[in-house]
Amino acid sequence: MKCLPPTGRTAIALFAVSIAACSSGSSAEGRVAASPDAGAVDGAQDGPGESSPGESGPDAPVDATVGHQDADPCQPLVDPQWTIETVDDDPGFKARVAAAVGPDERVRLAYNVATSPDGWSDFELRVAEQSDQGFLHEVVVPSEGFSNEFPTIAVDARGVTHVVYNRYVPAEEQIDVFLVSGSLDTGFSAPVNLTNTLDADENGSVLASGPDGTLHVAYMTRVAIPDQPGKYTYATGYVAHDDGGPKDALMLATDTLPFTGVPEQSLTVAPDGTVHVVYLKPGLDPSHGVVYHRARGPQGWTQELRLTSDQDNATGVSVFASSTNALHLTYGKGKVDITLTHRSFDLTTLGPEQALTSSTQDRPYYLGLKGADTGAVHVAFWRLVGSNGDIFFASGENDVFEPEEVVTQTPSEDEQFTSLALGRCGEAYVAFLENLSTAPDGRVLLATRR
Repeated sequence: MKCLPPTGRTAIALFAVSIAACSSGSSAEGRVAASPDAGAVDGAQDGPGESSPGESGPDAPVDATVGHQDADPCQPLVDPQWTIETVDDDPGFKARVAAAVGPDERVRLAYNVATSPDGWSDFELRVAEQSDQGFLHEVVVPSEGFSNEFPTIAVDARGVTHVVYNRYVPAEEQIDVFLVSGSLDTGFSAPVNLTNTLDADENGSVLASGPDGTLHVAYMTRVAIPDQPGKYTYATGYVAHDDGGPKDALMLATDTLPFTGVPEQSLTVAPDGTVHVVYLKPGLDPSHGVVYHRARGPQGWTQELRLTSDQDNATGVSVFASSTNALHLTYGKGKVDITLTHRSFDLTTLGPEQALTSSTQDRPYYLGLKGADTGAVHVAFWRLVGSNGDIFFASGENDVFEPEEVVTQTPSEDEQFTSLALGRCGEAYVAFLENLSTAPDGRVLLATRR
């Protein structure tokens, strides 16, 4: 079959047209620190633990307690403020960024940078890690004839960073979902193909790490319809990965919405180990969706549960399980005037819809959603302000949300592609991109609320 790049991508992927198989992990380019004027986040914690003598590689043990034996108990945040630092301002167009916090309370980011001569395509995969010197970043998967796009990131209890991303190989006209694991200190593994299909394209992947260290990935798969050029069927797939490799692959749902640069599925793992996946199927308007849910517990996968109506016209779905195993769902509701909407639910009860803001210019593009141990729910999102976009933040408890906070306010610049991570004491970290419209160039930034 002829597999083409997904249609309807945003600029970061519309120009991604190449890259060839990667046979090794970290590149020889080495580690690079952010520019001197970037600075480190005030109050950054000590660095991650080192491997035991003589041990190296992505599976080496990490002592997540180093630098934290005398850590003070968490104190309530009083009048929290936002600070912003530059993570990576190297030349090159930046693509989607994803953020996670490890057990050492250090922030990790994964993102793409264009490497083509024109500056718009051939994306390499980079990982940045917080250190006492600010952020260090490194090329983890170079662009060598294939394109590495749309990463998601998770850090397990051992402190190992895992990045799942899409690889497009032009020579094979094929898209698959790949995984790399490790750290900047120990190095990253060679890429592992999690889907490895010849008759389908998989992309739009989302990643979560379970309490036992198992990785869980959901993605969209696309299969060409025979004798109908340019026509495809779409489905939501799932695969797990542990030390033994990929396992438990399953097609969770068929006839789902296609990937359009915004993942139409989301995945979370509850503290009790239950895996929850939400995804979109076409509604009355085939370009907008109805949200459905399936869960995997000790008895296997549940049946499909419908969470929204045909009239909601949902887009940009995101789900998260809190420390009490309660589920929180956010999505955009509407076609032109879009309202960010939240509702809590469990396997038997669906809570009422709540508008997170009064604006109809908010967009659920890579909306960040996380729940703190206190039960609070935090959301970072993008709002169209004039001709450009800014980042906003909202939080609430017991389904009551406070007025949103302004994270960025730059009328002449366009921030986009938010990703949210939380520290154990309630710190919020919002990673985002700032790309210049006049040149293929941009920055990766991190906003911290503490």
